[in-house]
Amino acid sequence: MPKQMGPEHFRDEIIECLSSESTAIDGTGHGDKLKEAEKYLRRIFSEVAGNYDYPTYPKLMAALKLLMSREYKAGKNEKVVADNFLKITKKIKNACNDAR
Repeated sequence: MPKQMGPEHFRDEIIECLSSESTAIDGTGHGDKLKEAEKYLRRIFSEVAGNYDYPTYPKLMAALKLLMSREYKAGKNEKVVADNFLKITKKIKNACNDAR
């Protein structure tokens, strides 16, 4: 039976996505971008009254919605934003269904 992925896994996946796709992340190398993405996501979790270190599925979804809104406002390609959002939310939904 495959190992179930928890909220921390998806939080880390969001960081990877932000580091490579977000208009809000600056950095010269992959490591720099990952650090910037983590800082950014920590701020987002704070804004949605979530806990970065102990994420929950509802707060992950709230964070994703806020990130999506900000990326749209920053002029990021809508298809890229929507595709990334749908890819991650589908995985979260499946993990929630598997946990039942």
